[in-house]
Amino acid sequence: MAQDAIKHFGRGGLIVLFGMTVLNGLVMLAFIRDLWHEKGELMVPRLFND
Repeated sequence: MAQDAIKHFGRGGLIVLFGMTVLNGLVMLAFIRDLWHEKGELMVPRLFND
C-alpha cells in the first residue's frame, strides 16, 4: 500500500502530506495549550464513576 502511494503521489507529494500532518498536530497542541492556560485546567470526562 505504501509503495502504491509513493507511485501515485511521488516523493514530493508524500513530503507535503507529511508536513501538513505535522502542522495539523502543532496547531492542535497550541489550541489545547491555549485552552489550558485560559481555563486553568482541562476538563477530562470520567470514564468510570468512583
